[in-house]
Amino acid sequence: MIEYGKKTTAILGLLFLDVAFHAMLNHAKTSAEAYTYLGVLAIIRILILISIFVLVWDTVPFRFGLVGILCKKMTPLAFTFPVSTLLSFAMALARGSLLSEGYKQASLWDYGGFQTLFYFDYLGCILFYLITFFTVFKLSKVKYYQAGDWIGKASANKR
Repeated sequence: MIEYGKKTTAILGLLFLDVAFHAMLNHAKTSAEAYTYLGVLAIIRILILISIFVLVWDTVPFRFGLVGILCKKMTPLAFTFPVSTLLSFAMALARGSLLSEGYKQASLWDYGGFQTLFYFDYLGCILFYLITFFTVFKLSKVKYYQAGDWIGKASANKR
């Protein structure tokens, strides 16, 4: 079993890598660079998802099948993760496509809708990073790892 601290460090490290590669993507000068960074971002997002699953794995709600209760506590993350990922991929694909059509990096901003997509992408990413950060630290509370409170909730849900 991996300690909570190591799991948390892994998730935070992956979030840092996501920020770094997202920034590099937005400075890609060729479509090949943009698509390469997109691939790396896809791998990082999959690893973040797996890491969150591993973090949740040891909680009492997960072990005793109270996944519904756990999901209610993680609803913001369940919403922002796919939205942020889709916006990031759309931004990367738009950048790569425009660069392959011959647009220069500076002229991308003149293309209709690119600025809007950029701002929505960054807003989605900021929300994703903040919500992931707070969810990871919410799961650090002892109550998620002690069965006492959860058993009462489980019996109340069955009635």
